[in-house]
Amino acid sequence: MKIVCVKWGDAWVDGSKDFTEAEAQTFEPITRTTVGYYIVENENCLVLATDYYDEDKSYNCPMIIPRAWIYSIASIEIANIEDENTTH
Repeated sequence: MKIVCVKWGDAWVDGSKDFTEAEAQTFEPITRTTVGYYIVENENCLVLATDYYDEDKSYNCPMIIPRAWIYSIASIEIANIEDENTTH
């Protein structure tokens, strides 16, 4: 299983914000950093998951990030939890 860290630009809404057209020219997407199990990537999106179920080898809680919104994807090295010493 591959775990990744994704930096991406997300939409935002502020229903209480008054603004001018000139101010709107300066608006930017917010940058998010998301970590998750890398499931698949296609021409439209990247799919991550938060959980993996060992028993039936399935994933849970999909997160779909549009490819055009992704700034970077970096793999995260993790220890093998099967070998972890849990006696501490």
